[in-house]
Amino acid sequence: MVFGGTNLARSNIYSLIGAASVLGGMARMAISLTVIILESTGNEEYVLPLMISLMTAKLTGGLFTADLYHIHIHMKKGV
Repeated sequence: MVFGGTNLARSNIYSLIGAASVLGGMARMAISLTVIILESTGNEEYVLPLMISLMTAKLTGGLFTADLYHIHIHMKKGV
């Protein structure tokens, strides 16, 4: 869609980046998730927005809680 000479992203791109950010913030796997999403979509046009949103989600999640895998390790040990 062209609006005023600029290309706007479609809503499916926003939903893909949002879902990847939620998963990246929960599991803290920014780089590997970026590669997985890019390989599954086959579109390298959104590399930069995807990497920025995943790194932001990873850093924001790290400020508030431990990652999912460390929580499971501590639950199994009984700590």
